[in-house]
Amino acid sequence: MRRKRTHSGEQPFVCDVCDMAFIWKKSLVQHKRMHSADQPFLCDVCYKAFVSQSKLVIHKRVHSGERPFSCDICNKAFIQKSHLMTHKLIHSGSRPFPCEVCHKAFVRQGDLMKHKHSGEQPFVCDVCDMAFSWKKNLVQHKRMHSADETFLMT
Repeated sequence: MRRKRTHSGEQPFVCDVCDMAFIWKKSLVQHKRMHSADQPFLCDVCYKAFVSQSKLVIHKRVHSGERPFSCDICNKAFIQKSHLMTHKLIHSGSRPFPCEVCHKAFVRQGDLMKHKHSGEQPFVCDVCDMAFSWKKNLVQHKRMHSADETFLMT
């Protein structure tokens, strides 16, 4: 049964808070800790709490600088194996997540989900009133204003 569920994509265990689905019940139990205060694994460096020991181990690599997963093509190193696997798609040119509206394709499903066509631009620059769909674009834009101020001061 275990192997069948893994390969079939069946995810019978669903979070009643956010509707995220899981193959294994233990994964759902661990996930549900995120929605509660039950995060018993504490980082001894920054005191951030985690739902599992494995998540804590991965987090501690931020403090240690350990990056045990390296790309065999460009030698870029990663904290998590999943990050390496996603990175490798860059070298292959594979972009398996296309937008149904404009057909732009993405390496990660999360990037596709962030991709919008609504025209909504809720992030507005307080200096020049330029608006952006994404906060990260506003942050990058505001650096230009900081650079202008530095230039004017010299």
